[in-house]
Amino acid sequence: LPKPYAAEKIGLADAYALELFYYYGTKEVMPDLIQYYGDIAPGTLSVTSVEGTASGNTKVTVQPSISSGNSYKYKTGASITAPTYDQSLTSGWTVWDGTSDITATTGNKIGIAEVDGSNKCKKYGEATVASKA
Repeated sequence: LPKPYAAEKIGLADAYALELFYYYGTKEVMPDLIQYYGDIAPGTLSVTSVEGTASGNTKVTVQPSISSGNSYKYKTGASITAPTYDQSLTSGWTVWDGTSDITATTGNKIGIAEVDGSNKCKKYGEATVASKA
């Protein structure tokens, strides 16, 4: 047996090493080898909505600050289904710069998602809209 207790990375194509892992449980499994099943929740954003500057607008603030290389998208409605981690947010989501007022109806929900360069959701948060009358 070639070093069955060594802590080395197991390639998926390396069936023998993977077999050793199952039998001995001593090989280190790296994060890129782990497969997840089911929906994974994205990171959390704290979203607040206050009256905006113009009628029908809301001013939204988001914490924590956006990660480098990412952008925001938003969706409003009476109810919103929260996206899952790495879900592609293209249809029904609007690009937001993080500072501009958003047109929305008081009492509706607003969901803010932080997406990567491929429009995949990384973080999400929502709030109840408070827009200027």
